[in-house]
Amino acid sequence: MGISGNISTMSLAEVFQWLQTGQKTGNLHIQGDDVTKDIYFQSGSISSASSSDPRELISHFMMHTRNLSEQQLLDALESQKR
Repeated sequence: MGISGNISTMSLAEVFQWLQTGQKTGNLHIQGDDVTKDIYFQSGSISSASSSDPRELISHFMMHTRNLSEQQLLDALESQKR
């Protein structure tokens, strides 16, 4: 059974807690004015997430947290092309 609604009726933290407590599996799709986000759940735990905002790509997050250098990213992208 799917649900939909306006997030103003329930905080995002409450939605996450409800999904975790109910051990729900599925996709939480959040659509804003300019950005769309998807959070995937497996038995109540987050299994992956995506965003239409390119600034939120995992590579940018890793560079921001200093777990990946720009050169390492460029090397990985070049390796991927080959």
